[in-house]
Amino acid sequence: MKLTSRCAACWPLLPLALALAGALPRASLELERAPSPPTSAARAYEPPPLFLAGAHGDGSDVDLRVLSSSSRARLTLDGERQLEYQVSGSAQLLADDSLASVELELSPAADASAVQRKLRLELRAAPGASSPIPGQHVSHCSARLFSDGESAELTLLAAWMRLPLSRVRAQLVSEPSLELDTLALRPAPERAPWDGAPRGVLSLELEWSSAPRNR
Repeated sequence: MKLTSRCAACWPLLPLALALAGALPRASLELERAPSPPTSAARAYEPPPLFLAGAHGDGSDVDLRVLSSSSRARLTLDGERQLEYQVSGSAQLLADDSLASVELELSPAADASAVQRKLRLELRAAPGASSPIPGQHVSHCSARLFSDGESAELTLLAAWMRLPLSRVRAQLVSEPSLELDTLALRPAPERAPWDGAPRGVLSLELEWSSAPRNR
């Protein structure tokens, strides 16, 4: 009876003993942890002066030609179907870092040529405004997309930057536009009067090789 009474008296202390047994190892591990390194103030990245000098050119116009191996285009329909293209074409980068005379040919891959049409994109002159990214220029520009005698108007957000080795990198993304599927697909999709046309977004990642223009 005495042993039973003692066990009953100690029973309420058992949860406390278990909690202490688990806390002690954790406390010892926390004491053994290495102290955190001191924090340092963050500083904005500043590109090398040589990079910034090349990002604005030498004050002359240059011709640009698309490097097809490192460029691509994609037409996304209703956020689901994606049509891929190889890109070729040319443009001019003026002394004030504006894009002009942009003409791009979008060719479907050989295995997709039976269902995708070849497209041509003509971009109107795009005066560039400097962005917060050093050396980058941005613009909202208008363009027209052509295919088999038909065309559609597009508005694109363009960003471009000069790179070392006479290269220019550009990214262009169009605002969603209707009926691009009728330009891109063959045969053109048939829709009932009550069916809405899917929205299409054209995006391009381009790398141009540049050379001084002949004067």
